[in-house]
Amino acid sequence: MSRDIALAGELVIVGLDMTTDALWDNAKADAETYHAFMSFGSEEEKRGAFEKLIERQRARFTSL
Repeated sequence: MSRDIALAGELVIVGLDMTTDALWDNAKADAETYHAFMSFGSEEEKRGAFEKLIERQRARFTSL
């Protein structure tokens, strides 16, 4: 659905060119982060879940 929405109109994706490390640092610093990956497990498990999310999003939006 996200890809369909992006294709339907203009879309600017902020951070697409940022490193995973920089995005992770931003997510950890954001007190308003409600993603599931920030709510369970060890720091390593959280980071792994975050990396999988970023990989899916990059694959979805870099192919637009």
